[in-house]
Amino acid sequence: ANKLGRDPRDAPPWINSNAGLINELAAQAAAPKAAFASSTSAVSPILTLEEYEAAINRATEANRIAAFKFYSQGCRACLTIKPFYEKMSESPMSDFVDFYEIDASAARVLCHYANIKPTPVVHVYTKGELHATLPVHSRTLFGDFDVCLRAMVLNNWS
Repeated sequence: ANKLGRDPRDAPPWINSNAGLINELAAQAAAPKAAFASSTSAVSPILTLEEYEAAINRATEANRIAAFKFYSQGCRACLTIKPFYEKMSESPMSDFVDFYEIDASAARVLCHYANIKPTPVVHVYTKGELHATLPVHSRTLFGDFDVCLRAMVLNNWS
C-alpha cells in the first residue's frame, strides 16, 4: 500500500459501504480556515469525493493535468509550502495544470477514502488516472514535485 495515499475512487468497499464510519467522519469535519487555505483563485478547494471526481473529469476532458494538494490546518510544513504551490498555480504551468487543495480537517471523508496520513502530499492525475503521489513537506521535496510536473508537461502527460 502507498503510504502517501490512494486514488479515493479506489477506496475498499469496507470503507465506502460503512455508513456509520462515513457519518462519524463527516460529523468530525472542521470548517475550513482561511488562514491555511490558498489565497489565490488559481487554487480551487475540494471538500467531497464528488468535487474531486468532477475536477478529474474536467481536466481529462480538457487534456490537462490535475494536481491535488492535501494539507492540514496548523501543519507547519503545509504552511511552508503554501506560497510555493500558490506561485506555481499562477505560473505558466497553469496553462497545462489545474491546481486544487484539500483541507484534511474539513474533508475528512474524502481523505479517509484517499487514505491520506502524512500531509502535505500531492496527488497528480493525467488522463483520469492517478499518475503520482508525492510528499511535499519541504522545499526540496516541493522542488521534486515541480520537476515531476515539468517533465510530465514536456512529455505530453506520460
